[in-house]
Order: sequence, then C-alpha cells, then structure tokens
Amino acid sequence: MAIRLEHFNPDKYVNMYSVDSMNGFEFEDFLVKIFQTLGYDVKQTKRTQDQGADLFVTRFDKNIVIQAKNYSGSVGNSAVQQAISAKAFYSCDEAMDCYKFIFH
Repeated sequence: MAIRLEHFNPDKYVNMYSVDSMNGFEFEDFLVKIFQTLGYDVKQTKRTQDQGADLFVTRFDKNIVIQAKNYSGSVGNSAVQQAISAKAFYSCDEAMDCYKFIFH
C-alpha cells in the first residue's frame, strides 16, 4: 500500500512540538480553531484586561467562558478562581480552563 502525501496539508497537522512552540496568543487562536471544528460558536475577548476570559464558546444554548494560559509550571488556585470570577462577571453557564504546559 503506497502512502500518498499529495493531499497532505501541513497547516492542518498539529503535534505537541508545534503546540509547545506557541505563545499565549497563538494558543488562544489554536483553541478557536479547535472549538469551531467541534461546532461551537466562538468569540475572542480583547487580548488584555479581559477579566480572566479569553474565549466565549456557545453550543446547545450553553455559554462557556474559557481562560487559556501558557504555563511552564503548576497551575495555582488563583488561575481557577479567575475562571470562576469570569463566569460570574460575564454571566456564563460554565467556565473552563485550558492550559498549555511547557516542560523543561
């Protein structure tokens, strides 16, 4: 069986090395693509002073606030508290933390 790469699109190929090399804003953009692919309506917040919210995703009448962070260590309690605060601040149904860990 021959392997055909003529339809291979490297822009759609993701591996952990490419995710690890993303900065925080690139990671947010990556999450937008993931959630859109899963069928969610996605809105990004402004890049700074966002009250702990980076994305809003909606599907099945559920509004979810997402906090996306680029971490190289453990996630502290304050990160979880920020997501919960953002849920209340933006009157969302749920809150989600999406973290990209970089291990050295």
